Amino acid sequence: MALERSAVRRTVLSLAVAAAAGGLALPSVAGPSRGGGTSYDVQWVRAATQAAWRQFGDPAFPNPPVPTPTNRLSGWAPQPAGTAQTINLDFGPYVVEAGTDLSRVDFTPAAATGYTTEVHTFVLNADGTKVAGNEVHTHHVHLLEANPNNPDYLDWLTGTGEEMTGGSIAERAKADPKYAAGRRYGIPVTRGKMLGVLSMLHNMTSETRTVYIRFQLRFVFGSHDDIQQAKHLDFHALTPQIFGGTFNVPRTGGRYAWPLQLGGRVRDAGQNHGTMTSNPTPSKLQPGVGVVWTAPYSGTIVVSAGHLHAGGTDAVLSNLGSPSHPCAQRGLAGFPGTTLLDSRVIGHHGVWPSNDYQMGLSQPDWRAYVHKGDRLAINGAYLPRSYAFPDAMVFAGIYVDRSAPPPPGAGCAPFLANHRSATWRKTIATTINHAWSMYPDQPTCAKCDHKEKRPAPGPATDVVHIVDMQYLPGNAGLSGRPAGPPVVTRGDTLTFVNDDYADSLMRHTVSTCTAPCNGMGMMTNYPMYDGNFDSGVLGYMWEDAYVSTTTLPKWSLDTSRLHPGYYTFFCRIHPFMRGAFYVVPKDGRRHSLT
Repeated sequence: MALERSAVRRTVLSLAVAAAAGGLALPSVAGPSRGGGTSYDVQWVRAATQAAWRQFGDPAFPNPPVPTPTNRLSGWAPQPAGTAQTINLDFGPYVVEAGTDLSRVDFTPAAATGYTTEVHTFVLNADGTKVAGNEVHTHHVHLLEANPNNPDYLDWLTGTGEEMTGGSIAERAKADPKYAAGRRYGIPVTRGKMLGVLSMLHNMTSETRTVYIRFQLRFVFGSHDDIQQAKHLDFHALTPQIFGGTFNVPRTGGRYAWPLQLGGRVRDAGQNHGTMTSNPTPSKLQPGVGVVWTAPYSGTIVVSAGHLHAGGTDAVLSNLGSPSHPCAQRGLAGFPGTTLLDSRVIGHHGVWPSNDYQMGLSQPDWRAYVHKGDRLAINGAYLPRSYAFPDAMVFAGIYVDRSAPPPPGAGCAPFLANHRSATWRKTIATTINHAWSMYPDQPTCAKCDHKEKRPAPGPATDVVHIVDMQYLPGNAGLSGRPAGPPVVTRGDTLTFVNDDYADSLMRHTVSTCTAPCNGMGMMTNYPMYDGNFDSGVLGYMWEDAYVSTTTLPKWSLDTSRLHPGYYTFFCRIHPFMRGAFYVVPKDGRRHSLT
């Protein structure tokens, strides 16, 4: 039976409202009171409730007219067994208001039984044209399948972030030695089962956008037995698994791997510790080791890739083995167990760090055995030499053929099915997963800043308001009184208040960038956070992908550790937003500010 969306909306919202009304300690809504207890700021609870309504479909915000193309179910009618067809599974339309980064959930029933053998994800305008990532940034998009036996209710099928990871499982079958005998692979889909999409899109512009999310699927119709009878093909169902986490990468001056070096190179505290996500079966965050998933079954991993954010270099997947049968220390230096895969960041046009990149996908004939009880660890390597990377991520996605258990005596090392003598470095190497031309090119810059005279100091104040995507006072381009860079005495507190959140649920950050930080704002590699100070994300969201989110949309900066001088900053969510302020010594001297 089709899932009634209005029921889901009201159930989720009723729980949130009941919790707030009952005074439950919801960390993402509650703020510390002056007396040290828990209190609720009515204004922010109201804004948080409004956020939930909008994301689940507030009747006060009716759905916009349905643009074309819309192929959610059309073209997906059952076909003769073994028929292969490209299906555009569209979710939307979504009205992404100027500057917002709301999460959304949506559902549709699967219209046919079969196997997905290739997936690519796109964000589309209403006319079907592709949206560039520097305009509407895909923080994450995941395709899920309802499973009442999963405590999270949904099983992960496939997903991506801004790098738009996709690829062909069919290519992995073609590289299989048993391909000629009919061996095929796919992600099974059953007619009538509910599919869901969980997405978080950042509108990085100052204009409202109406968009679709498209999963472009290569789909083979029919059940295993029907396909085998009609086409003499033996489809092996692949079981998806994702595990990893979100964390802050401080500026360390050299390589940092999370959570492998957590507690060593970086103190294991607060947002550095991070959060962990795993689906459909659980994993554990183990500082000094990795995010560790213990296999609840045996099988052969047929395809895998990692996920990192800008600033990352390698997502390293390792097999530690079981406690009774540990894997040997073999592979990349410093990483535990046997290295299975080194999913490397591949920057477009060779630019790094940048939000225009791909993650390395395992080679077509790459395989890795996994025994029940084996512990697989994922670690994310970043290079915070000149920058810091808050709200970073590392994830591993693996697809396991559970009908192909390891043969007797199989070890931990991965292998290339058609090149068994390949070196371990060759074996763990990865390749691009789509042609660059599949997505709009995104602009980068080499010499990003330009010379200009520093703006004249503005008013002496201890508050900066963020209004209509401007920092006031202090917004870039403003000089002198009344709205030029504010002047604060060293040791005083400068508070930033995000007024855009209460008005439109728009969230911002205050993140330092190296002065003058005055180049164009729609670059995918600029500006970058220099690690001096960062507010975190100012504003609440029910399904949050950040570890730096603050409950209330305001933040206070203690300037006692800042030297007198000129400081520039930007918004990590809307990089074209820039601001500045001056810090003066306690004697109030201002003659050297400009």
